[in-house]
Amino acid sequence: MIRKLRWMVVLMFLIFGFSGCQQVHKDETGNHSTTIKAIENGKLALADGDYTKAKNNFQLALAENKEHQEAADFFTLAGQMESLEKHIDNKQFKKAQEVITKIKKNDLFDIVKSQIDDYESILADEKSLTQNIDHEITTLSKLLEQENFDKVIEAGEQLKVAGNISKSQLEKINDIIKKAKDKQKAAANQQQKPSQASGPQQNQQGNFTYQTYTNSRFGFTVQYPTTFTAYPPPTNNDGREFSNEEATITAYGSHINVLGENETIETYYQRALADAPGPVTYKALGNDWYVVSYRAGTNTVYEKAIIGETIISKVIITYPSSKQAYYDSMVTHVSKTFKGGKNELVW
Repeated sequence: MIRKLRWMVVLMFLIFGFSGCQQVHKDETGNHSTTIKAIENGKLALADGDYTKAKNNFQLALAENKEHQEAADFFTLAGQMESLEKHIDNKQFKKAQEVITKIKKNDLFDIVKSQIDDYESILADEKSLTQNIDHEITTLSKLLEQENFDKVIEAGEQLKVAGNISKSQLEKINDIIKKAKDKQKAAANQQQKPSQASGPQQNQQGNFTYQTYTNSRFGFTVQYPTTFTAYPPPTNNDGREFSNEEATITAYGSHINVLGENETIETYYQRALADAPGPVTYKALGNDWYVVSYRAGTNTVYEKAIIGETIISKVIITYPSSKQAYYDSMVTHVSKTFKGGKNELVW
C-alpha cells in the first residue's frame, strides 16, 4: 500500500512538472511570448517612426490574442500615425490636422507627443507656403483681369516649378495660364481684322526687333528695341539708358553690401517693394532674382534684378499704362533675355 502511494506521488510530480514546463512560453498573465515579443517590436518601431511596421507587429499580437487590450490600443495609435504621415506626404493638410486632433484624444498620446510636435511644425511651415502660393495665384488672377497675358503666362510657368505646390493649386495655375493663352489668341485675332482694313491701331501689340547691349564693367547683357535711342553711358560706366521718348529701358549694375552687410536677393526685393511709389501690380522672388511691377502716376514700371557673387544687375522698364498692350511683348522679351553679371570685370 505504501509502495502504491509512493508511485502515485511520483506520477503526480511528473505530470505537474511536465505541465509546468509547458508554461514557460507564457507570462504570469497567460500571454504567449509571441504576443509579448510582437508588442515590444511594435513599440520600438513606433518610437522609430516606422508606423507600418509598428501596426503590423501589433496586428500580429492581436492574432495571437484577440482580447489583448494593450495590443489593440497600440494598434489603433500606430494606424493613426501611419494615416497622419500619408496625409502630410500627399499634402492633405486638412485631413492631417483632423488625425492629429484624434491622436491627442488617444490615451497613449504622451508616447508620441514629440513626434506630433514635429508634425505640427511641418504643418505650420506647409500652411505658410500654401498661403504664399495662394497669394501668388490671386495675383495671377488679377493680372488676367488686367489682360496682362504675357506676365500671367511667364509668372504662372515660374510658379509651377517653385515646388511645394498641391495638386489643386497646380490645377488652378494651369487653368489661369490656359485662359490667358486663349484670351491672348482671341485678342490677337480681333486686332488683326481692323489692321487689315484700316492699318495699325494704337492699342495693338507692338512688333519689335532687338539688339544686344553688354556692359563691360559689370558683365550684364540686355536686349532693347532697335527703334530705341541708346543714350551715352555715364562716366562710371555702370549701365545704359535706351528710350523712344515714350518708354525707357534703364540697365545698370552695382556692388552689393553697400547699404548693409550680408545683403541677399530677398533684401533687395523687400527694399524694392517698400520703395514702390504706387500700387504693386506684380511681384515674384526666385533664388537669385526678383521682379516687381508697380504704377507710378500714369506709367507702369517693371523692375527685374539678378544678384551675382559681388554685384547685382538691374533692368527697369517704364512705359505708359495706357499702352500696356503695345509694350507687353517688349517687356517680356527684355526680361527673358536680361542676363546678370557675377563680378565687376573692369574699372
